[in-house]
Amino acid sequence: MPDISNLLAPESDEEDVQDIVLDSDVEEASGSSSSSSESESEDDQRFPDLDSDEDDDETIMRDIAPKKISGSSFSAMGLSKLILTNIQRKGFKTPTPIQRKAIPPIVEGQDVVGMARTGSGKTAAFVLPMIQKLKVHSAKVGARALILSPSRELAIQTLRVVKDFSKKSDLRSVLLVGGDSLEDQFGFMMNNPDIIIATPGRFWHLQVEMRLDLSTVEYVVFDEADRLFEMGFAEQLNEILASLPELRQTLLFSATLPPSLVDFAKAGLKNPQLVRLDADQKVSDQLQMGFFATKDSERDAALLYILQDLIKMPLMSEEQREYLKKREDVVYDEEGKLERRERLPHALELPTPQSTIVFVPTKHHVEYISQLLKLNGYAVSAIYGSLDQAARREQLYLFRAGKTSILVVTDVAARGVDIPMLANVINFNMTTSARVFVHRVGRTARAGHQGWAYTLVRQSDLPYLADLEVFLGRKIVNAKGDYSQSLVLGGLPRSGVEFHMEQNLHLLKREYDLSELSKVALRGEKLYNKTREAASKEGVRRARELANTTWDRPHPLAVHDDEAAKEDLLAQFANRKTKETVFEFKKNGAGDSAQLMARRRVQIAPVQERLAKRKRVAQAEADASNKAAEEAASSKAASAGRFADKTFFMSHYEPLESLQERGYSLHGTAGFSDAVRDVSFGVNDEGKDFQTKQITRWDKKRGKYINTTGENKVKYIKGESGHKIPASLRTGKFEDWKRAHKVSGITDGPNTEFNKFQHRKLKAPKPADKARDDYAKRKGKVAKAVESGLRVKGHPTSVSLGIQSNQTIQKQRAQKQKRWEKSNQPAKRRK
Repeated sequence: MPDISNLLAPESDEEDVQDIVLDSDVEEASGSSSSSSESESEDDQRFPDLDSDEDDDETIMRDIAPKKISGSSFSAMGLSKLILTNIQRKGFKTPTPIQRKAIPPIVEGQDVVGMARTGSGKTAAFVLPMIQKLKVHSAKVGARALILSPSRELAIQTLRVVKDFSKKSDLRSVLLVGGDSLEDQFGFMMNNPDIIIATPGRFWHLQVEMRLDLSTVEYVVFDEADRLFEMGFAEQLNEILASLPELRQTLLFSATLPPSLVDFAKAGLKNPQLVRLDADQKVSDQLQMGFFATKDSERDAALLYILQDLIKMPLMSEEQREYLKKREDVVYDEEGKLERRERLPHALELPTPQSTIVFVPTKHHVEYISQLLKLNGYAVSAIYGSLDQAARREQLYLFRAGKTSILVVTDVAARGVDIPMLANVINFNMTTSARVFVHRVGRTARAGHQGWAYTLVRQSDLPYLADLEVFLGRKIVNAKGDYSQSLVLGGLPRSGVEFHMEQNLHLLKREYDLSELSKVALRGEKLYNKTREAASKEGVRRARELANTTWDRPHPLAVHDDEAAKEDLLAQFANRKTKETVFEFKKNGAGDSAQLMARRRVQIAPVQERLAKRKRVAQAEADASNKAAEEAASSKAASAGRFADKTFFMSHYEPLESLQERGYSLHGTAGFSDAVRDVSFGVNDEGKDFQTKQITRWDKKRGKYINTTGENKVKYIKGESGHKIPASLRTGKFEDWKRAHKVSGITDGPNTEFNKFQHRKLKAPKPADKARDDYAKRKGKVAKAVESGLRVKGHPTSVSLGIQSNQTIQKQRAQKQKRWEKSNQPAKRRK
């Protein structure tokens, strides 16, 4: 099911779901068919008389002028009846806000940059106008629409949406993602598709290998544009954009986009219209979040505590165990295809009541956490970037079908994984980017349903939590509050965490594979921490304030009645008036040890007073900062009456809006000084990147060591943009595939008709017969054939071999010279 299924209204009867999106068209049709005379008059308006006077031209053009496009309903957006019928079949009643704002300008041909939170229907916002623009399949060679996605899962989801809304039309769409067979994709491209949905890497590979002509592309979409335009896809996008025509319609969509379009300048936007919704509300108001303080050594136990005690995740059932055991031995039918899979649940239904997705930092954590949860008795699926495509589809299917209850993934699944409904999201690590956090928690709380997001926070993660506080405009609190309007931070009960820690230690001692996976994950996280983005200076300062407070006090979600009573008792002991040590117990001030402690108390009293004062100041600053953040987030309406005009007033503090928008930036949250430090370099110390290590190897023929520096350099070819690209992208596989399948290429030109069975062999005409009426005509054909060198029965050819190539002439001369030398050798003298 497509990701846009979250747009469906709450479940109702079948009659209620079947909304009539063609109300206006039906009313017009009924009114026009009331009488035959009225229908005839309308026909006259639709098909004006060609012999009408010139004075009536303006009236005719006014009558057939298109209606004004609006976003009030699907029928008012200028969409065709075929699309409206498919929308009705999907059960969509009214367009979402992003669709109301984006579809009308897209239908009119404008470039649009759209931003709305995850699950708001962005995919349909650019798919519906695309189908409206393309209408039907074109016989002209070349694709007309290109949709680029950053991940394979998102591309697959977009293909499903295109298929759903283009039913009963002859539009052809193709999916080009990494991991699939190149030969199959060659065949897909030879069918002359209208719509290409691809990831940048694989599409670039096919473009170079097949020498694709993209001059026919007129509709380009960059889905999740902020991820696409990051450094990972720079080379691919440069080459693809250089091949696209200038006269095209370009669309950018994502859940997190910066207000400034400077980062997307190379996309070739022309007078774009910015549609930026939900800028104040980055996440769903139905999402409830909890943040739990933990330590590095306790995160595994904290994860198990959240699953078992907070989510109440059931263990693997017998039905799930039998099914997973059966799926391990993949069964194929007689034709070599997989057996038919079970039907997936409806888009508004949860795969399982406690379906949970766990986000981890690296693929090594995916392997370790999934194995740990399996040993604890849970049904788990796992996905990461380098996993085989077939295995990724299988793991995702198991989770969506309800055969597993937990899905462990890296951030590759934060965008685009086709999971319409989820109950819970667990962040095993705190994200370094607020954008990534929004995409993670956007997997749940969709279509008006509630969802929970649990995040584990270490002390080193507090700066990023402070940045998230500013970005979301929700303050961090340590007490019980509204989980959908504030970031409630606290610790987990020690008894529950220690219980799961003991279980984990027992498993690590018993399971050797799990122990090795744990070590690999630990090394992977060390490298991850070295390469992650730095938090902002404001976040670091705010983290120091949080660290000086009771940020790890028991979380309201995890504190039960017994646990609360225990904490109250410990607090009473800590706050008692007479604090005695073991040396003073029942001594009443007598004895040497008691007098020693009395003198000690007098000595450390000033130090304790300074520490207490410092703690009170830090707490007061934290409270003031919380109060200021709360006022800034809640007093937007009241700020209109202040004396400071934002147009002219320049404050010495950075505005709150600027701090929030910094979270959308593609280049991190570092300030100007940090950016300058990153790009600066010393003159004397050029660094390791500029130093070439001399490498030598032993040469057996020469009998000495030779320098091999530069021997294994990669060969390059010139791409469409003029830059050098690896020559390995053009391997000749497409030419081999064409010869094997005996088909001709489709890159002969953008205006040629595609026909892979076109006959190109020249045949001689039949001899002319004097008894036929067309004797003169046939005689002319025979004369032309003989003149061109074709052999015709009864007519000698004037050109026997035709014009020979230079290579053939040189070869013949060499053979002739060789024969001459052989035949003119002097005779051997007899002895």
